[in-house]
Amino acid sequence: MILEIVGYIGSALVVVSMLMSSIVKLRLFNLIGSIISGTYAVLCGALPLALLNAFLIVINLINLVKLSKGKQEETFDLVRTNTSDVLLQHFLNNYEADIKQHCPAYQPEHETPLTAFVVSREGVPVGVMIGQQSGDRLEVETDYSAPAYRDCSVGYYLHKTLLQQGVHELTSTGNVTEKHAKYLQKMGYVKEGNQWVCKLS
Repeated sequence: MILEIVGYIGSALVVVSMLMSSIVKLRLFNLIGSIISGTYAVLCGALPLALLNAFLIVINLINLVKLSKGKQEETFDLVRTNTSDVLLQHFLNNYEADIKQHCPAYQPEHETPLTAFVVSREGVPVGVMIGQQSGDRLEVETDYSAPAYRDCSVGYYLHKTLLQQGVHELTSTGNVTEKHAKYLQKMGYVKEGNQWVCKLS
């Protein structure tokens, strides 16, 4: 009975992993589910199922290592534009509700177009950083990644590539959610007074 419950838990985790919007969470839940299901298969003597889960474990481990090392960056491209761009507006409108949850300072409309750095993968926009650039400083209003790219890979790619665009310092002011504050700290921002500052290098 207990063994069957273990098998159900493993299968359930594999199914749940398919519902994850984050690639990292998908791989992690699938890995855990595969380990449990593989253990169940070995104990039951179901070698074909055990072999299948062994392959899944290896595949998930390889992909998690790649993600942790930022290998996904190699497939990204950067497009510099501004907030009047029609395609950028389409992306922003599509994710507007989610953007407002993560970026409280986000404004759908601006009197003067702001600078925008759009990150795409295989031609599809997956993230954007919008702000007011002054010299080598960018005052960030919006730093957003589509749900499937919440593993910081877009952020790491931006920080590396923005140097080539003449941006050496990022600042973020205004209301910051607790979740976004953790993201800022992970990306190297430091709280200075009422703003967050990140010096790119």
